[in-house]
Amino acid sequence: MLTSLEGESGIDIEGDLSEPTAAAALVGDLVYDDLILNLGVIVEAQYDDEVCYKVRRALQANRLVPESIPIVLQQVLPEISINEYDVLVRDYYAPCKGEVVSVPVTPDSLKAEVVHGIHSLLCHCGCRRTLEVLSGLCWFVDMLTEAAAMLSNCDVCSRQSRPMIVKHDIGLFSPERLREAVPFSVVSADVVYLPEPYLSQQCAVSKFACLIGLTSEDATTIAQAFERSWAIIGKRPVYLLTDNAAAFLSCELPGVTRLYTPVRSSQSNGMVESLHRTVRRWVRAVLADDPSIGVEAAIHRVMRAYNSTCHSVTGQIPNDMLNTDPDSVEWKRLAAKVAQLAEKKIQTSTKHKLYPGCIVRIRAVTRFDKVISNSNDTPFSERRWRVVGFPTGHGLITHADDYGYFRKVKLVSDGEIKVLHASRLCICTSAETDVADLRRAMRRIDRD
Repeated sequence: MLTSLEGESGIDIEGDLSEPTAAAALVGDLVYDDLILNLGVIVEAQYDDEVCYKVRRALQANRLVPESIPIVLQQVLPEISINEYDVLVRDYYAPCKGEVVSVPVTPDSLKAEVVHGIHSLLCHCGCRRTLEVLSGLCWFVDMLTEAAAMLSNCDVCSRQSRPMIVKHDIGLFSPERLREAVPFSVVSADVVYLPEPYLSQQCAVSKFACLIGLTSEDATTIAQAFERSWAIIGKRPVYLLTDNAAAFLSCELPGVTRLYTPVRSSQSNGMVESLHRTVRRWVRAVLADDPSIGVEAAIHRVMRAYNSTCHSVTGQIPNDMLNTDPDSVEWKRLAAKVAQLAEKKIQTSTKHKLYPGCIVRIRAVTRFDKVISNSNDTPFSERRWRVVGFPTGHGLITHADDYGYFRKVKLVSDGEIKVLHASRLCICTSAETDVADLRRAMRRIDRD
C-alpha cells in the first residue's frame, strides 16, 4: 500500500509534514485558518453521535430512519447522503449563500466549536457575515436560530452599530462613472492609523479593500506604496479619490486620473472612512481574543475576512468580484446596482438639512478618527453654533430655495466665526437649544 505511493508521483509523507505550509494552523482542531473544516474530526464525531449514526445506518440499508430521529432531520432526509469520503453530507440551498451547497452534517457535540471557530476567524464581523459563511460550510438542525443565539452572547457582535454621524458625499463618483467601471478602476484611498500608518484602498464597485504599511507619510513613500500595491493586485486604477493632504496632492501617479474631496471635508470620502471604522473594530476584537497576536497579524486576518465574505452593499464576495470579467453579466449587474445606489444617495445622503439660523454642534476631529479606541463616547462638542450662511465663489448665500447642496457653512458662536464642511455639523434638537439661542435667532430674523 505504501509502496504504491512512492516514486516521482508519490506522496512524501515525512517531507510534507516537515514543511510549515503543508497544513494550515487549526482553531480548536476543527476549523482551518482558510475557513475549511477538518473532515476527519467531523467523521469521527458523526460516528460517535447517536443520531448521525442511526441516519448513516438507515441510508446504508436503504430504509426509513427510526422515530427517535428529530422530525426536522426526517424532513430533510432525501437531501442527506454519504459522500465518497464517508462523510454524512446534506445538499441544500443555503439560505445565506444563494446557491446549492454540499456540506457535512455537524453533530451536536461540535456545533458550538464550529460556530465559535468560524466566528473567531472572521474577527467578530457580526451575525450576518458569520451566518453566511457558516451556512456554506456545514449544516445542523435549526442552524441559523442556534448560531444567532450563540453570537448574541458576543459583546462585540451584539453591540448595535451606531448610525453614521457623517453621511457620504459621493458626487465625485457619478453614477455614469460607476456604471462604466471595471474591477479596481474606480478607487478611494486614505491613510488609516492602527496605530501605525497604513495606506488603505477600496474599489468603489467590487468593494475589494487592501492595506499596506507606510514607513513615513511623505509623497514619495505614498507613491511607492501605491505602485507596490497595484503591482501585487495586478490592476491599476483609472480614477483615484483622495483627500487634500499635502502628500496626496504632491504624489505623482502616471496614468491615473486624480480626484479630491472638497476642502475641509475629510469625511467626504465616506466609503473608505466606513472601511476604516470596520477595520478598527475588527482589529480590536482580534487583539481582545488573542493578546499574543501582533497588530500586523491581526490586520492580515481582518483583511482576509473582509475580502472573503459577502459585502452588505453588493451582496457579493470582494475577492470574487475583483477577478470577474468586466464583460460578464455578473459584473454588469453589479455595476448597475452600485450606480443605482449612487443615484439614490445623491438625493438622500449627500443632501443636508442645514439652513441660516439653525443651531448646530461641531463634530471634533480627534482620536475617534485616527486611532483604535475602545470608547463609544459621542465625538460632538457641547458648544452650540448658529449657521450664518453658506460661503460660495459668489459671496455668502443667506437666501435660497434649497440649501441642501451647499458644502461650506459659516458659523458663529460668542463672536467666534468658523467655516466648516456640512458633514461635520449636527443639528441640535429642540431640547438642546436654549432660550438664548432662540432669542439670537429671532433677532437675526427680525433684522433680515
